[in-house]
Amino acid sequence: MKRTFDDFLHFMGAQGGLRRILESERTFRNVCRGTKRIMSDRDLAILKFGGSILQDHECLDVVVEECHRAVHAGSDVIAVVSAYRGMTDLLQTEVDSHQPDREPGAVTAMLSIGEVLASSQAGFALLAAGLDAHVATVREIGLLAVGDPMDARPIGLDVPTTRELLDRLHVLVVPGYMAVDRAGRLALMGRGGSDMTALHLACMLKADSCTLIKDIDGLHESDPNRGVRWPRRYASIDFEDAKRLGPRIVQPKALELAGKHDFPFLVRSSPSTGGTLVGGATRIEEMNSIGLSDTA
Repeated sequence: MKRTFDDFLHFMGAQGGLRRILESERTFRNVCRGTKRIMSDRDLAILKFGGSILQDHECLDVVVEECHRAVHAGSDVIAVVSAYRGMTDLLQTEVDSHQPDREPGAVTAMLSIGEVLASSQAGFALLAAGLDAHVATVREIGLLAVGDPMDARPIGLDVPTTRELLDRLHVLVVPGYMAVDRAGRLALMGRGGSDMTALHLACMLKADSCTLIKDIDGLHESDPNRGVRWPRRYASIDFEDAKRLGPRIVQPKALELAGKHDFPFLVRSSPSTGGTLVGGATRIEEMNSIGLSDTA
């Protein structure tokens, strides 16, 4: 049965929400072209967690495990968190029910609820696990975007403030998909916008690595859900070849941004058997593991 927005809110409450939480890639980096941050001798890893691997708050152990592993390997981490799977669709249905009375600010506020909820709960989960974490708002770090408020393009970041936060903490949690415009109003970066958030942060901060963690272990010659039963996975793929695969795994705008800055990034699952390095020379593996497509 298809869940409604009210069903989702009831589900979150029945599961105990925050109370339940409170109780409860070296080779790749060598390829990246980012430079070390001035005020820290630790690497900076950007980890983006797609909505398809976050069914609900009980799946936040993936965020905790990945961040814990990176921190103990010597990296500071920015964890970019998408909304829980299906949440944005539920919110869009709620927005559509109010036609034609849809004020832009109300729409962007409603559609951003999923990322705000998931990133906040991820922050609680990380703190409960003993990691020094802070949930940053897009206003706090000055993540600036221009254009259509539903499909905006990021152009700026308060780099000194973001670096200052990272110098004091090991993990910074940032909601994906969201930014603010020049007037301080909320703007969204289109479907799959969390990919854009992660890569924009990586490029602006000259991170040592950026990894998009999804429910599919890399990019394949064809969609694993259609046609060929066992499509071969790319061990690495250049930006132009990645564009030709279409939008099913990585947001096209985010891919274009990475190519413009010549910033390689990794697409993999968790746990992973390797994933795909996007921005390297195109090379196909003979054996691979597959999952489902994810554009969150």
